[in-house]
Amino acid sequence: MSTLIDLPFGPPNNDTMWHDLWPLLAAWKPWKQTVQRACKKQLLQEKLASEVKSYHTNIVRELEIFGGEVWSEEDVIAEDTVSFRCPTCTQCFPSCQQLALHAFRQHGVVAQERHYVQSTVCPG
Repeated sequence: MSTLIDLPFGPPNNDTMWHDLWPLLAAWKPWKQTVQRACKKQLLQEKLASEVKSYHTNIVRELEIFGGEVWSEEDVIAEDTVSFRCPTCTQCFPSCQQLALHAFRQHGVVAQERHYVQSTVCPG
């Protein structure tokens, strides 16, 4: 809960700390609302993560059905490539993501996945 909201006390680590915490918790008036807010945030984060995973799985599946080549993180790490070369010009980049950003900014190349998302801004 302390990762979701600011608490007026630290998390207890032993029995003595729990014993000392109960009076503080009883005196802390908004504890019910705080717990409810933390639970609501947790559920929203879990829902968002689940939706992102579902969208990603469906996009990858559809790209593969239509002949798209989708690299997994393991494929990129497994390759013993020091740099990623731009097929249009002579520039090289240390990561696939940097190459994709360069291709978009310099050459107007749009990733295939972009056609399947509603917005380029993450709702999280």
